[in-house]
Amino acid sequence: MLKDQIISFMNPIFAQIKIDVKVTDLFLFRPVFHELPFEDLEPINDVTRLKACSPTLCIEIDIEEKITTKKQPLADKSRTLSYHIECKKDGNKFDISTYWCKGADYYPDEKPADIDQITKEVAEPIFDLLLKILELFTKG
Repeated sequence: MLKDQIISFMNPIFAQIKIDVKVTDLFLFRPVFHELPFEDLEPINDVTRLKACSPTLCIEIDIEEKITTKKQPLADKSRTLSYHIECKKDGNKFDISTYWCKGADYYPDEKPADIDQITKEVAEPIFDLLLKILELFTKG
């Protein structure tokens, strides 16, 4: 499946550059504009469907972040951050139009602004890498 190929492409990059994150799940789909149970959405499972997807692509991504700061009471643990990303596709180029954090594990001394900071430092570079990989897959 396409999602497995993308995840197996991304996670070794993080390990190689010694970033303590990994993508644990990924769901690519086209948005629908009527009420439909989420389970009934048809995922984009291959490159052919990815190439045909236009102009909007939605991505659900789960990122596991290892917590190693001494500030955290649960140091050396990990947490999952879940995001929804909407991209505009123009040919082989993908651009993020919007994204939001769907869920995150909070710790007792954290505030929503802390998750916003983690998103900027951790998730946004992952989103950029994901879009570059999608562009690479659609060029082939």
